[in-house]
Amino acid sequence: MRNAIIVLTVLLIFVAGCDMTDESNSDEISSSSSIISNSVEAGAVESSGESFISESEINFDDAVINENHPIMVYSKWENGEEKGFDIDLIGGSENGSFTTIYDYTYNNKEALDYEPCEISDVKTELIKSNDLLTFHNRNADECKTVCESVELFFQHTTPKISAEISKEITLSDEILIGISCDWNVFPRKPVFDENKAIVDIDGNGVPDEIHWEHWLNDDIDSSETKMTVIYNGSEFVRQYTPPAAGIYVRDYYALNIMDLNGDGKLEIVECTHDYGFKYVILDISKNGFSEMLSYSYGDY
Repeated sequence: MRNAIIVLTVLLIFVAGCDMTDESNSDEISSSSSIISNSVEAGAVESSGESFISESEINFDDAVINENHPIMVYSKWENGEEKGFDIDLIGGSENGSFTTIYDYTYNNKEALDYEPCEISDVKTELIKSNDLLTFHNRNADECKTVCESVELFFQHTTPKISAEISKEITLSDEILIGISCDWNVFPRKPVFDENKAIVDIDGNGVPDEIHWEHWLNDDIDSSETKMTVIYNGSEFVRQYTPPAAGIYVRDYYALNIMDLNGDGKLEIVECTHDYGFKYVILDISKNGFSEMLSYSYGDY
């Protein structure tokens, strides 16, 4: 009898303990469910997909316009299944004049004349963290972002200054021109149609025409490029014939036509593409073409 009472007591204690445990677990599950539910409603739980920084999370009020007005090229790339983009500095503009990446000091050195090095943070006046950057396509659409950091590396012994940004560029174009400035880069919007564009370059009310083409010259076994501008009724031609055989061009065109130095007049951004890129900012006047800025890397 005594043994039966002891066994019964133990069973009662065990059952009571189970009820308490179940109650505790139930409270925990209920509490956890409430937290998850509240988090989902507040948008605090992210999916397992790629994360990104929305424009609303960037404090554009703290971003600044760089007085050296860095000019950048945004270009997408694809290597097998990998995809990405680069943002390369090609120069800047100051007081209406254009400057190259070699006109500034980097990492307390006088210029980019030192040996190739590993990727490292770059201290430079041309572009700095917290600079407000605006990228544009041919349709004058824009996408604003902020520079987070700057890196330097070498490609084919050519220095490349790249900007890391706070927000992904949403414009779908393959190549874009960006600048940090406070003026309207499209005081007059160009109209592009295949290999030509029409726009009033200097704002005198007379539309100007820009044409470009490239072809393979079998006689010299190389590619030639040609840009023709009808400016204020006069025709100017910019043609390039390689000095030797075996120089080919994959593509050649006017990337954009915009005001990149704040003087109200539009410049032509010429792009030549082979196994690298060459970007030239061109001014057109009654005297013809003038190269205001040139930057290239690789075998273009």
